[in-house]
Amino acid sequence: MADVISIGQTHGPSAGNHVDAYMEYRNLVGDLYGERLLPEAEYEKLRKRAADGSKRLYVNYRNSMGLDCRAVGPASKCFCGHRYREHDWLQYDTKKLSCKMRGCPCACFNLMPVRGSADMRCSKCKHSYTEHHAGNKRCGKSCKCPGFASSVSCSCTRSYDEHATVIETKDERVQAGRSVDEGWMQQAGQQGLPVCHLGGIIGHVSLADGVDRAMAGVEPGFAPQDVADSLRDPTAASYGGLLFAERMAQHDIVSTATHVHGRQAGFQAQAQVQDYNRGLRDGRGLTGGMNAARGIADGNQTRVSRPAPPDNRRQRTSSSSQRSAASSSSRGGNTTVVPLGRRLGGARANSQEAVRAARLAKFG
Repeated sequence: MADVISIGQTHGPSAGNHVDAYMEYRNLVGDLYGERLLPEAEYEKLRKRAADGSKRLYVNYRNSMGLDCRAVGPASKCFCGHRYREHDWLQYDTKKLSCKMRGCPCACFNLMPVRGSADMRCSKCKHSYTEHHAGNKRCGKSCKCPGFASSVSCSCTRSYDEHATVIETKDERVQAGRSVDEGWMQQAGQQGLPVCHLGGIIGHVSLADGVDRAMAGVEPGFAPQDVADSLRDPTAASYGGLLFAERMAQHDIVSTATHVHGRQAGFQAQAQVQDYNRGLRDGRGLTGGMNAARGIADGNQTRVSRPAPPDNRRQRTSSSSQRSAASSSSRGGNTTVVPLGRRLGGARANSQEAVRAARLAKFG
């Protein structure tokens, strides 16, 4: 009789552990061995090497301005068509992250900035990048294309040809004034969890594009206004992307406070972040709550008073009255003070130039 898996193995608290183990194996090994599982002893050896944070390489897709537009992750696709996890990310000394898939001539990982099943065609021969040689990038068709090139632009408004895949060590990034792992990721590495396969991912904020991180003020070395002025298309920056980058930075702050300094510190940091977000909605101070939250995450503050809860009924009534008055005033043509988010939203509806002006005004 075939083996039967009990309900307890697929449901309940242990189910999440099985999913985590599968995802970890998937990100460490990828499709290298096909349907055959890596032997337990070899996998544990690989996992142990991946947990050595001192041998980690940071891989990013960087533009000609020096901005890291995208962080490479385990599932990021190379020009050869294989994922980063199928490349030799343990080559710390040589930085030659060659592809480990059998028969692939790829000598080093080179990010292809496509999502899902999207394609990118060469601007010279009009053939897909998949029809070009993974080693010398020459077209495999009967054409005279000397090598793949593309004018497809990134969110930073610069073309593919103005980007490069950059591989760095932690020391090199620190010396250059660039971000490294967030506190909660450093804590995970110290606890023996694999980190070397993560490429350029340093935290939740790495999920956002570089231009959005810069416009949100969470990318060291890049002032929001300077980045906005550098865009070749002033309307390219997305207000939604800016908010996403800011929210991911908030997740990193709260996660660091929680995992490094304890749950109480996490609650305090979350309270300060919520106060910051309320300030944005109400049009008051923009940085106080976030600075306090960062202080908690960095261990500079141990006790921060939680903002007092609002007087529910009275304040709800007052807020409702204010919104009604603002609505009536706007219909009458009078000038009304509107919260920041609504100001940007309204400006966006009016014109893209107004969006840019309002966004720059936010960052002073």
